[in-house]
Amino acid sequence: MKRLLGASVLFVVAACFPLRASEVISIPPSVSISVDGIPVGTGGLTITYDPSTGLGTIAGDIVTADFSLSVSDTTTSPDPFILYGFGAANLTTAPETFSYSISTAVLGGPYDTISNSFKGSMTDFAGDGVSLTGIVQMALLNTVNVPAVQLGPSTCTGGPGAPLTGYPCPAGPGFGPVSAMVPQLFYTSLGMDLTFTLSPGDSASFNGAVDLTASPEPTTAALIGLSLLCLAGFRARSRRP
Repeated sequence: MKRLLGASVLFVVAACFPLRASEVISIPPSVSISVDGIPVGTGGLTITYDPSTGLGTIAGDIVTADFSLSVSDTTTSPDPFILYGFGAANLTTAPETFSYSISTAVLGGPYDTISNSFKGSMTDFAGDGVSLTGIVQMALLNTVNVPAVQLGPSTCTGGPGAPLTGYPCPAGPGFGPVSAMVPQLFYTSLGMDLTFTLSPGDSASFNGAVDLTASPEPTTAALIGLSLLCLAGFRARSRRP
């Protein structure tokens, strides 16, 4: 009860006396990639971050003799949410396992609802069939997996057929979205981790989202109303000659 009261007081004070932009802690998003369990250098990726909005972007390509990777349409926000686009091509003669992870700082809160969703596609380069196995996407809070919204493991297959034929993964609208309640806390980071094994000589791409939100309760609504009244009074005082 004391913790809740303390958090409530801090909420009202923050609303009445907001921090200047220069006083807000700015933490850019982070990304890590591995292939067959071996970390891949991310020097080929460009990470941008706007401290005024908290929005981050990640984009770029990484190409080796054994694989090619791409990150596109990826945006992070301390709002908080993560939207991503990943691609991979297996240039070897054996299956390869790819893992992509993204993390962003979380501001505000407390939050109590997390959601997770993604969809993908795969291309059969040689026409001998394509497969994605062990597909798992995890949503992470403070770097810890939230099992209630984990998607997978799943498998997608396509072909054989004409070379360069594309197939959806899954055949339906996508994996998720699935949502779950989590302890109502002030979390510090939101993350996602996507892992899949791709058949040799083929490619795959995925787009997904992880989102953290709050469900206002009566007490929270009352605090918001009190904060707005406080802010209105502050503005009224500031307009007096």
